[in-house]
Amino acid sequence: MATLLARMPDLRRRVQAQHVADHWGCCSECGGRVQWPCDLHQIAVAAERLARRRPHGPYSQQRLPEPRALRPVTNRGFAAR
Repeated sequence: MATLLARMPDLRRRVQAQHVADHWGCCSECGGRVQWPCDLHQIAVAAERLARRRPHGPYSQQRLPEPRALRPVTNRGFAAR
């Protein structure tokens, strides 16, 4: 998850900005009594570390390749030819 998030700097920053501690020490975005730092914030921090280690490498702001088009599936679950 961190590897994917390392390629998305805008989303990574947004997660870090939104998932902050409230005055009870819980995540303000996750709701309930989720202790801060929540899992999402920790993943975003790990992604930040990955991105900093390779600022011009595979985790930079490059786009992921477009997904390949899938063949349509018939009503029997088999790919149409």
